[in-house]
Amino acid sequence: MPLRVKIRCYGGLLGDCFLLRFPRTDGAADVSMLIDFGVLQNFPAGESRLPAIAADIHRETGGKLDIVVVTHRHWDHVCGFGKAPGYADTVGELWMSWVENPDDPAGRRITGNVAKTEARLAAFAEQAGAALGLAASSFPELTEINNALTFTASASAAPGPGAKRLTTPGCIDLVRAKVTGAARYFHPSDRIAIPGSNVAAWVLGPPTDERLLADQDPSADKHEVFKLTDGMLGEALGGDDAPAALRPPFEVKKSLDFPPKPGQNPAAADWLAGHYGNEPWRRVDGVGMEALALQFDNIVNNTSLVLAFELEPGGDVLLFAADAQVGNWQSWRQIAWPDKADPEQRIAELLGHVVFYKVGHHGSINATASAEGLDRMTSPKLRAFIPVVESFARAKKPKGWDMPHESMRRVLETRACGRVARGDMALPDAFMTATDGFAPPVFTPDPADPSLPFHIDFEF
Repeated sequence: MPLRVKIRCYGGLLGDCFLLRFPRTDGAADVSMLIDFGVLQNFPAGESRLPAIAADIHRETGGKLDIVVVTHRHWDHVCGFGKAPGYADTVGELWMSWVENPDDPAGRRITGNVAKTEARLAAFAEQAGAALGLAASSFPELTEINNALTFTASASAAPGPGAKRLTTPGCIDLVRAKVTGAARYFHPSDRIAIPGSNVAAWVLGPPTDERLLADQDPSADKHEVFKLTDGMLGEALGGDDAPAALRPPFEVKKSLDFPPKPGQNPAAADWLAGHYGNEPWRRVDGVGMEALALQFDNIVNNTSLVLAFELEPGGDVLLFAADAQVGNWQSWRQIAWPDKADPEQRIAELLGHVVFYKVGHHGSINATASAEGLDRMTSPKLRAFIPVVESFARAKKPKGWDMPHESMRRVLETRACGRVARGDMALPDAFMTATDGFAPPVFTPDPADPSLPFHIDFEF
């Protein structure tokens, strides 16, 4: 009987947490790998599951994880490392992308500017909320800014007396404290051998081309999100002494009118004018703080470490794309593989052999590419898992989050012949009737809410 790779997908989180176990060819203990551990902030039902998940991970691995992968610095991917530290006693290696490498100048600049942007958004949200008082909840723009900040914990309540406030970088540092081996940082085209097995992990993203890091459009002709210029990754969001002539980070055609047109909220207009009216490069009406919050959220998503696990040379592939957005996906076909003359060849082979796809960003439209992604996943054995709790996502104010996006979900289910599992549902019957040679996944209900999975186990 062939050796089997096992994936445990934890449910009910609206966040990512995956325990992988790779069998060694010599029969020794499996190589254990944890990919992310988090839940969306302000989702109490999901957060309450973290201690039980941590205990399960510890029990399955004996408290010794060989590898922890942190795909990117978002709260719904890392907070469990701080809130439920009992997941492991020791960690052999920590894997992250080149962006997180403290010795990489470009990585330091990107993470530094993201941190500065986060601080400015958090300060704006706090000041605007205080100025507007009880009326703050009626401003959808302010709600959207706070929604974006929930992915970094900037909107979290102050900790209790004597407690230290958790941050996303702080949660990553807590993983580092458990590492007995090395912290490793990867670039596209890297090939990582899983020790003692036939499995190799190919690194697809994030790209090193910052223009692609800044690209989050789902398509060339549908602009659901704004495009960045070099403002976010460069220095246009520099210190308070930045010159007024600095180029704002968004296209002029995307700016709002100032003074506002009739019908726009007069209280908001007065407040914005008093705080930002005299510095054109900083003006909220010109740059758009809500749009900046969206860009801030998306640029971190696009720094996701993307791993394609090839179970044997030329064989089945498990794709963990984290929350990679379209620029990340598009960069894969441009990777200069050391052993391939044609840069397109390997990505075509890898995507064509995907049998498991961890769906990006809870199934949102701008985290799963179509022509560069789903259209190329042609294996008749394709299966997928969406880490989502749709009822909570769609209830988010002011407009609700479209997770999973309906058109993406329909295409994915067609590609996978209905074999799409979710973090908020029982398994579809299509898994039980599949004739592709894989055993059906095993659904373990959550003791507190049997309608949700505690975890779903796949074998490949």
